[in-house]
Amino acid sequence: MAAIGSSDAHGVGPMGFCRTFVFVRDATESGILEALRARRTVVFGRGGAVYGDPALVRLAADDARLRAGARPTRRTGVLDAISRIGGVIGLAGLFVLRGALQNL
Repeated sequence: MAAIGSSDAHGVGPMGFCRTFVFVRDATESGILEALRARRTVVFGRGGAVYGDPALVRLAADDARLRAGARPTRRTGVLDAISRIGGVIGLAGLFVLRGALQNL
């Protein structure tokens, strides 16, 4: 099974802190599928954890472009704050709706 990062993380932290790098021979859709099937992926996760084939992990660690791309993007602007607040309000709304539906 190929290592693939997920954004389904539960906890406080920046969005997009997990990155999956796919080592392809051909930059096409079929090339990506072939690389996934061959397990040529490396995942940079929370806290600097790295997963995947050890040889590819070393290759990724030695490539400054990949190391730079593995860092999460921290946004601190107004739109980011609005987005976070909207997410919390939406989550709270789901809990309220769920409770209302259970009382029917």
